[in-house]
Amino acid sequence: VAEAIRDGNPTPTLTGLYLEFIAPDVLNTNVAGAPEKMQYILEGKTIRQRGGSVSVDYDIMEIAEGSMKLSTIINGATFVITFNREAAR
Repeated sequence: VAEAIRDGNPTPTLTGLYLEFIAPDVLNTNVAGAPEKMQYILEGKTIRQRGGSVSVDYDIMEIAEGSMKLSTIINGATFVITFNREAAR
């Protein structure tokens, strides 16, 4: 995470959060705190993350060469999250 905004204010709450798309319908993430593999569906400009300990819908706000900005609601709080692309391992 390059930047996270919670209800309009910068927050360190999501420091270390990642989304790693490993197959057309599978991603690794630590959104629930621990790393886990989850299913996802891309519907229009929404990434629907399912099949893990938490279901999250991310609205794609912007995609650039090396970054992606998403918005979501987690536990009633609105987050805008900017991810930077990490080099392939």
